[in-house]
Amino acid sequence: MLKDGGRAVIADIVSDREVPPSLKTHPDLWSECTVGALTDEAFVAALEKAGFFGPVIDEEGHTFPRGVMVEVCTDTALKLRTPPYAGAFAVLEPGETATDVQFSSCCPGGSC
Repeated sequence: MLKDGGRAVIADIVSDREVPPSLKTHPDLWSECTVGALTDEAFVAALEKAGFFGPVIDEEGHTFPRGVMVEVCTDTALKLRTPPYAGAFAVLEPGETATDVQFSSCCPGGSC
């Protein structure tokens, strides 16, 4: 249980694709942890189902509330376009609007 404004930090293995059923049931691979990994989307969906949500805070202290557009400097925009952030943020160019950008990975199920 977290108090209001509390923060949870989770270190777990996630997968960029579904683990095949044949691997999930292989008893020798369970010690490898990867066969029990959820996809990023499934992991976030499970957290949301449990009632967790909140802003993303990067290592420089910038806060990015989910679903809220935030103006950033060019250095931060460049950082958000590259790993490990690439694909998790939609970075708009000057003059672009949110309707100009496809939000394929910003929310589970694409409901942004």
